[in-house]
Amino acid sequence: MKIRLPENKFGNRRFLRVFGLIYVLLLLNSANLYAQSVAGTVKDRSSGDALYGVNILAYRAPSVSGASLLGTATDMRGRFEITFHEAGVYYLKVSYIGYKTMIDSVVIPARGSVTKDIQLTADDVMLDQVLVQSKRDTSRQAGFVAIPVEALNTIPTFGGERNLFGAIVMLPGVAVSSELSNGLYIRGSSPDQLLVLVDNVILYNPFHLGGFASAFNTDAVEDIQLIKGAFPAKYGGRLSGVLDVKLKENLPGQFKGLLALGTITSRAAVEGYIIPELNYIISYRTFYLDKIFDLLIPETTLPFYHFNDLNAKVNLRASAKDRVRLSGYFGSDNLFTKGNKSDASFDINWENSMLSASWLHLSGEKKFTEVTATYSGYSFSSLLKNNTPDAFKSDYYSSVTISDFGLKVDGQYFSDEKHTLKNGLEVIQHSFTLGYNNYYDSKSAGDERLQTNFIAPEVSGYLQDEFQVHARLFLNSGLRFYYLPKSDFMSAEPRVSLVFALTDKFFIKAAAAQTNQFVHLLVRNDVALPTDIWFPSGKKIQPSKANQGVLGFEYEFAEKEYLLTGEIYYKGMRDIYDYADTASFSPESPLEDQLSAGTGKAYGAELFFNKRTGDFTGWVGFTLAKTERNFEKVNAGRPFPPRYDIRLDLSVVASYKLTKNIELGATWTLKTGQAITMPTGIYYFPGVFSANSDRDQIFLNYSGLNNYRMPSFHKLDMSINYSTEWLGKKTKLNFSVYNVYNHSNPFARYLSFPAGAYGDPELRQFTLFPVFPSFSILTEF
Repeated sequence: MKIRLPENKFGNRRFLRVFGLIYVLLLLNSANLYAQSVAGTVKDRSSGDALYGVNILAYRAPSVSGASLLGTATDMRGRFEITFHEAGVYYLKVSYIGYKTMIDSVVIPARGSVTKDIQLTADDVMLDQVLVQSKRDTSRQAGFVAIPVEALNTIPTFGGERNLFGAIVMLPGVAVSSELSNGLYIRGSSPDQLLVLVDNVILYNPFHLGGFASAFNTDAVEDIQLIKGAFPAKYGGRLSGVLDVKLKENLPGQFKGLLALGTITSRAAVEGYIIPELNYIISYRTFYLDKIFDLLIPETTLPFYHFNDLNAKVNLRASAKDRVRLSGYFGSDNLFTKGNKSDASFDINWENSMLSASWLHLSGEKKFTEVTATYSGYSFSSLLKNNTPDAFKSDYYSSVTISDFGLKVDGQYFSDEKHTLKNGLEVIQHSFTLGYNNYYDSKSAGDERLQTNFIAPEVSGYLQDEFQVHARLFLNSGLRFYYLPKSDFMSAEPRVSLVFALTDKFFIKAAAAQTNQFVHLLVRNDVALPTDIWFPSGKKIQPSKANQGVLGFEYEFAEKEYLLTGEIYYKGMRDIYDYADTASFSPESPLEDQLSAGTGKAYGAELFFNKRTGDFTGWVGFTLAKTERNFEKVNAGRPFPPRYDIRLDLSVVASYKLTKNIELGATWTLKTGQAITMPTGIYYFPGVFSANSDRDQIFLNYSGLNNYRMPSFHKLDMSINYSTEWLGKKTKLNFSVYNVYNHSNPFARYLSFPAGAYGDPELRQFTLFPVFPSFSILTEF
């Protein structure tokens, strides 16, 4: 007798079979494997920060010489586990660049596991370093970059604070389109194609304007990992890259804080505990450039800008094998102009918020399991006012509100000394509210009748194996599964990467991946300012898809003081979306009918040279790349470069420790100007489109989309840090200069008619910030 599975609105038999198989595999991997093992965490003794990529080798002899029996490295949370074949006394050698090597003994029982938490002490000789590279084979994978938080201290910033965004954009393969950009463009991809996770929660727009700061206060950051392409099966939902950020956990029984006051930005952070097992960290930051402009140059045509953000995390050590974590973030930004004196005015607002609650369990011999409940919220609104006499001019208003609720389970299992198995399941419920209109008034902006709502559930799962095939060969392979109940879409994505050590200093690496994306960011090509609209996949709008491959090398020399890496990549995309040339931007027209599906490709080569230790440190990054898009209903079906097509990008970062207390820093960047659309002709027609029919109207003629290149972007930033003590407290003074040689980098160009409709047009441009000095003082308590 056959049992027929019933159909229902949430899925079908194929869905139940596939995810039933995934569930069974998860259960099998979750089974306790009886063996002898030691597990624990490695942290900085002073700060309590978890250390990622620490090498841990096990020896039989206390001299810890010769070949080690077993070995591993810590993960992003500082966790490790080593499985032994027999009981007895072993000696662990724990080493990490910048820290003193530690040797400790551990007694392994005949059956079961031992918990051992390790604290490393910083080595003063090795503290002066800028190390943008991992310490283990798993992160030598193609496209992986581990960014130590301490490296952020060397990056000059607008306001004198550590800037994650500023460090990332100085890496090869990473760019921003202009000073106005609030997103990262990874290897020719749009900002929505980068997955940004903060404590396992997705953030949709995780950066403040122009690279002044990341959306999360780096005083609260523990680990940062960037993957520029062909990422492992653990990650998904985006096409092109991953930025994985872990927030800091306070050291049990420790209380400390900091206060930083500056000319344009200030921040504060407090770390403490309620009981030894329950600790917390809270940080707040504010940026008040708009208040400075109001005070000093109130009549300026420069845009006004401010932001605020708040981070908080609570960590409970429930038992030797259980941790409970609560994390939260809220940030708000506002970019606006005052009055209508220029040809254009705007008011742009966006907010990010996230909450997560996780339970981490060490379930015996060789298993970590983490269950996380998440919420992510994002809202964006943009009002653009056009004051030029173009006959077809119009205002534009857009808004989007996103609410995501999710539940995920991740497992990590050490099956033996050669395999680390990872798997997980995740369910997300996306909720979108969209509004857009070429006509604006305050009443219509909040009218629910002019808004569109979407609900889009998403289910995913993954299996991944990190396999040390041979002493010189590491393989990471996996498969990720997706199911979208609304559109009955199902997909499986294979992922693979390998690292081969030709010598102990020279490595060859390669990776390939298929990826899908189920939410899409739409922006207007004819507007230089942000006009973000996020839209989910459905029956009419297919998920975007990409195939990508990476090949590269890594070479360490001069006692690992220097690092040289190079990578080439290719990425092909399909079912990506853009507004059609005939899009009306009217709320009466369904958004799905205003779009055109198309294809894209991006390819390039990157070089990275890093001096990692000594008084003088820094890096040089170089990228040569091209990206192209093609849509049937855009640009008459002809291929065109997107706005963020950066053909050449050169970045230099330098830090010099002049004395024990004084450190100098500088960054310089040069890159191709962004591609924008400009008219190639002007003509006049009798005024049939206006009440003033006795006057001709101006019409602009365009030959193609993004047919014009802005001038090359280049900028030098410098800083000086002075460390001292004030009233017995560690204090740091920072003086920074943004745009040292006062280069006017445009973020938009347009035609203006200063003499009226019948006068000669002029080419004008928007620029943001000229040379701008800033000062801050930071004290720790």
